[in-house]
Amino acid sequence: MAIKKSEQSKFSAQERQAPREYISGESHYVQGQRYLLSVRSHDGPPQVTVRNKTTLNLLERTGSDTAQRGRVLQAWYRQQFKALVPELIERWAAVVGVEVKAWGVKQMKTRWGTCNIGARRIWLNLELAKKPLVCLEYVYAAVAAPPRRAQPRPAGPRRVGGLILR
Repeated sequence: MAIKKSEQSKFSAQERQAPREYISGESHYVQGQRYLLSVRSHDGPPQVTVRNKTTLNLLERTGSDTAQRGRVLQAWYRQQFKALVPELIERWAAVVGVEVKAWGVKQMKTRWGTCNIGARRIWLNLELAKKPLVCLEYVYAAVAAPPRRAQPRPAGPRRVGGLILR
């Protein structure tokens, strides 16, 4: 019990990521690459662009607050992520051996992805847009791969198209 409490105290003492303020100079990740955010106000519609592989430009409406800037950036992440997924599904369909009829992207707190085997539908976590592409491929393969048995599987790795999933 003492070991468990010491592990819990170590975990709670770990440094956490500061809440996002969406201000210039803040670091954000896109497909595993770090970008510095550059926030500028203007009178047009808000937009996000990538400049010279190091800067993420966020053009905001004059007077917008942190929450509004966050929604603009989340919508941009969603748009970028949704552009990647169809190609990924097509490429991995033969490897995984499953035809995905529907897919979606949503913000999830505890999972990277989920599936409904009967409906052949998968959901992927929007946070994967910030991770390297190999992470998205790994999660897709793990989520889309059908279980081989109807009974609970023994703990341990399983193979999916040359990948070892744990």
